[in-house]
Amino acid sequence: MYPIIAGFSSSGLNHKDYCKSLDLKYGTYKYWSRKYKLEQLTDLGSRSNSNFISLSVSPVLPEKKEAIELRYPNGVSLYFGTNVDAQGLATLKKLVLCLD
Repeated sequence: MYPIIAGFSSSGLNHKDYCKSLDLKYGTYKYWSRKYKLEQLTDLGSRSNSNFISLSVSPVLPEKKEAIELRYPNGVSLYFGTNVDAQGLATLKKLVLCLD
């Protein structure tokens, strides 16, 4: 699909005529185009407007009973040890806000 999107600029046609020449639905072309642009932005590291929260996962659960546990309704649990720094607390706040 990406060569089709990239080929539009050299076609000399408008979007709808380009789609007709390829026997491609215009809605499909628009979907592919959005997907292509998003991937290009991701490749450039421009995901600053993303709703995703970066997390690092540790396979070992903390042994201390003072750990903070965040349990989602789907059964996923996140554990924070007692040595949570400011960035960890900010991440925890974002995760709690996602529950609303």
